[in-house]
Parts: sequence; C-alpha cells; structure tokens
Amino acid sequence: MIQQVRDITTVSADWNLTPQQRIDLYMACGKALSQENDNGHAFNVYFQAFKILNWQKAVKSDFKSSAEDMIFTALKSSHTVRIEEILLFDAIKDLKTSSKEIFQLLELTTQADIKKFNADISKFKALLDSHKLTAQEMLEKKQYLTICNIDLESKSTFTYSEFSELLGLKADEIEEWTINAIASDILDAKMDQIHQTI
Repeated sequence: MIQQVRDITTVSADWNLTPQQRIDLYMACGKALSQENDNGHAFNVYFQAFKILNWQKAVKSDFKSSAEDMIFTALKSSHTVRIEEILLFDAIKDLKTSSKEIFQLLELTTQADIKKFNADISKFKALLDSHKLTAQEMLEKKQYLTICNIDLESKSTFTYSEFSELLGLKADEIEEWTINAIASDILDAKMDQIHQTI
C-alpha cells in the first residue's frame, strides 16, 4: 500500500480527476508519507501537488500547513537537493509573511553561503527542535546543497582546501565527508589522496 502512495502520481495518471481533486489527493498522500517519515517521497508528491496548484487559481493560504510540511520533508531528506525550486511556488512565497521563520530558514538553507549559514543557524534552534532536526543535520543538508549547485562545467576538480572553504569543513574532515557523500549518492567523484584533490 505504501508503495502505491509513494507512486501516486503514476498510479493516478489515468484517473479522471479534476485538477483540484488531484491536488487534494497528492496533498493527502504527501502528508501521509511525511507522517511515516518517508520524507524524500513525501517531498516528491508534495512537489507535484504544488506544481499543479501553481497553475490553478486556488487560494494558496489554504495550503499553508502543507507548504510548511513540504519544506521540512525537503530539509529532512538527504537525497532531496532541488529545494530552491520550491521558492517558485506561490504557496511557498506566501510563507514569507504567514510563516516568516520557516521561510527564513528555507532562504538561509538555499541561498546563504556556508559562513552565513553557520553564523545564523543557531537562531532557528527552537524551530529545528520542534521538527526533530539538529543543527548538524542542517549543516550536512547545506553542504549537500552547496555541492549539488556547483557549476562543474567551469571547474571539475577541487583541492581539499577549496572543498574545506566551500563546505566549512576542517582539513581533516574532508575525506570522511567526501566518502559519506559518495556513499549517499550525493556526490559522484573520485578522491586523489596523494594530490589531495576531489
């Protein structure tokens, strides 16, 4: 059953649903997956719902709690790295005034550099605690997002020191971090320990 909920966009593709019915279905499935801590799949289903919602003239404030939940499913899922795309959704933009702290956390995670992120993340401790997230988990998420947004056409090899500065890591943390990122399928790279490059 849970697999069908995960695949609801495919499963329901031939169902004769109105756009509003499809939005409601996807929102309900996203919420169910989120409650099961299946955050990556919850984010994907929510993403499709908000994509349809953006095309509709629905009242975006009706989906405030789902928009908030979508943000936290994205932050909790290590494999969800396209978070900045949700900033294009009207219901997410509406959180700038209706859920200011959540929106600020999203902006910090998606748009700040690692130094600003490290300086400001402690301001969100109560919010993170209420959603069972730690500052360390958020730092890892920020690092993954940073790596996934690198323009590899202009530069494809990095020294350990460049990686250290980019990700806010100590020199002795680079190899372990890189191995974990490769194992998590976040990074497709090879390390050269002799030349200290990635």
